[in-house]
Amino acid sequence: MRVTWYGHSCFLYEIGEKKILIDPFLKDNPASPIKPEDVKEADLVLVTHDHFDHLGDAVSIMKRTKAASAAVFELANWFEEQGVPGVVGANVGGTVRFGPIGVSLVPANHSCSRGVPVGYVLTGGGDCIYHAGDTCYIAEMEYIGRRWRPTLACLPIGGHFTMDVEEAIEAALVIKPRCLIPMHYNTWSPIRVDEQAIVKLVASLQEICQVKVMRPGETLQL
Repeated sequence: MRVTWYGHSCFLYEIGEKKILIDPFLKDNPASPIKPEDVKEADLVLVTHDHFDHLGDAVSIMKRTKAASAAVFELANWFEEQGVPGVVGANVGGTVRFGPIGVSLVPANHSCSRGVPVGYVLTGGGDCIYHAGDTCYIAEMEYIGRRWRPTLACLPIGGHFTMDVEEAIEAALVIKPRCLIPMHYNTWSPIRVDEQAIVKLVASLQEICQVKVMRPGETLQL
């Protein structure tokens, strides 16, 4: 499994031969090292909710790459209205399969205009990724950890709009992933996280999981 972070909450996950792009906020993302037109191919494009910093450039990328998608029902309907093909409407608790990849929609506690916010659990090739989306700590995280035993969890840490470092530590303690990547921080001043908080995140979880603090554009092999 390969993981590339494009800043904020945008990740490219490569599971086997499949490329899965989540929350493709690129054009107006000050942290992103790439532009939407740099995305040449994607098998799946997933959007956790319709805030501008997550919906981002999804429509143009999905139309150009012909990527499939699974989105919460109301957001899927909106994608269809925009002329985007191949979006499967689903809802929290549901799983949609795209060949060898399972896409499960799981709860996230946040806000949006269309449907409800979600996180995603991606499974395939013996690996499992929990991409939490924008959320605070929620009790369902214990169940997600117990049911799927994620190889990787990507959790927001910026505070203000989502959980902060302290909540992310509590979440990781119940999810128990093999690896944790923090996201949704340092894009703008309201979600700035100082270096000491990052040090605390790594130190607090060293007996639970590896914490990988990525740079925008960096790729990890897990």
